[in-house]
Amino acid sequence: MRLGNHAAFDRLAGLVQSCQRLGEANENIDLLEALSRVDGVDDGELELFLHADSLYRANHSYILTTGDKRSLKALLSSNCTLAYPPLFQKVECLESLLLKAMDLYGHAHIANKVSIGYTTTTKEDRFAKVLRVAFGMGREESATREALTYYMQDVAYFIKKF
Repeated sequence: MRLGNHAAFDRLAGLVQSCQRLGEANENIDLLEALSRVDGVDDGELELFLHADSLYRANHSYILTTGDKRSLKALLSSNCTLAYPPLFQKVECLESLLLKAMDLYGHAHIANKVSIGYTTTTKEDRFAKVLRVAFGMGREESATREALTYYMQDVAYFIKKF
């Protein structure tokens, strides 16, 4: 069975090819030390936060896309305010991207795509809980938006505005 189509694959391939591979960051040692003391920020997220800081200090345009809201929440509950400016409204997560996709393509279209993904998955536990809650059977758009907003409320400070 084949999912999707060639045009969608080509768009996805173009997106992936347009992404930059992270090179060496111009590391901010003070930030590195501060982040290493934050419980809940793993090594991978620490590297992403350092790169965001490097790009921020160099006045480059960037967006940090992450699936780890746990680390963002840990950062907000810490006293590591040095990390806040480079991440302020520079982060995208699953929920924020789904809300933006709904604004562009409509609730029905996105709900249909999520439903197809759910019906074709072989492992229900791999299908994000937020997707099941936000796009459950017959869910109205307002309920979907409310659920997605709820799941990212703890890190809203960092989320990029549309």
